[in-house]
Amino acid sequence: MRENFASGGVIDNPRSPEDHYHNARLQELGGDYAAARRSYISYFRSDLPLLDPHLRFLAFLKVQEGTAGARETYTTLMAGKEDGMPAYVRLLLLEAPQRVLALENHAGQHPDFAPVYYHLSEDLSARRLGFQTLADKRAERRYLQQFQAADEAGGLLKYMIDQALVEQWRNDASERLQALHALGDGTLENPVSLSFAINNAGYTAQVAIAEPALEVLWNLQGSPEPRSTGDSGGINPQTGKPTPKLFFNLPAGQPDSKIEVRYRDLRGSLQGPYSFEFKGRKQSEDANQRVLESTTTSWVSFRDYDGKRLLYFTHLMSYRGSIEKIQYGLNAAQPSRNFRFPPWRKPGLAPIDAKTPAYITVPRSTRYVTVQLTYKNGEKSTVQRFDYPG
Repeated sequence: MRENFASGGVIDNPRSPEDHYHNARLQELGGDYAAARRSYISYFRSDLPLLDPHLRFLAFLKVQEGTAGARETYTTLMAGKEDGMPAYVRLLLLEAPQRVLALENHAGQHPDFAPVYYHLSEDLSARRLGFQTLADKRAERRYLQQFQAADEAGGLLKYMIDQALVEQWRNDASERLQALHALGDGTLENPVSLSFAINNAGYTAQVAIAEPALEVLWNLQGSPEPRSTGDSGGINPQTGKPTPKLFFNLPAGQPDSKIEVRYRDLRGSLQGPYSFEFKGRKQSEDANQRVLESTTTSWVSFRDYDGKRLLYFTHLMSYRGSIEKIQYGLNAAQPSRNFRFPPWRKPGLAPIDAKTPAYITVPRSTRYVTVQLTYKNGEKSTVQRFDYPG
């Protein structure tokens, strides 16, 4: 392979296929398109197993004749050549959906041929598609990785003359892979997450998807058919179509099970299933803990009543299903006293009845109280301070 095959001037008496290609490139760059066409045609008489002359010629024809004209001219010139590079390049002339299928089939038959992976990655790239779903990005990443692996195994250089084009492909592949790696495997491979909110009626499963979706479907393991969450009533500005609901409900008595979530991406392709373990008691504890961590200012409150100063723990008692221990301190930066309460080991919110301790009496000299929770999962909250408002 000549690294600078197009340096120097036009060769007056070209003898080798490389000489003809050298002349074709210089004549094309110099604007002598008729001579360039003749030199390209002379090169193709050799039937060398080199790809980039065909690609350069196609690009040349598209400028001169448009895409349809280039397809017709190339097909006519390569008539009778049913294998080798002409056969491969004819695949590149197909329309997008058919082209991708044909290239995938070619890759299956010729797994060491690096260019096919590069061309497949281009068909799944943002610059070709305009926008990408996560499935497109996963496929682009897979083809780029296969391209690099095949290149390292020698499946690129032996099919190319032009070192500049080789480096262009390599640099482009590296840059696109770097951008895709920046998304992280979590986003690409596991784009769906599920969290649960608790209410007296049961559980609300909240679905988060790392890309816009046309529809969200879910089912419990063993259920015959996934169920759609339905439409939210809003319109997705990207698609002009209804936005799906990103939640579904489970009853309070829902047994432990596995939940599967699927979704249709913006191309209408069904993605998933993504599986999640549902354990009612654990989901309840986790949900209650999230509520407590987001409502720290409501944990306790002061009240003066009938000559006494009372400290209320009502809010904590509602969510005590996630609490192992409550410690408090009076006029002390570090809590050291235990607030005793009856445990709640069932899913959902804990009831507050006559047997539930809602408050304690504290000295009227109490200026502030500190509180720290130990959750059932062993985690400890940060110490929270509550000042007497008087």
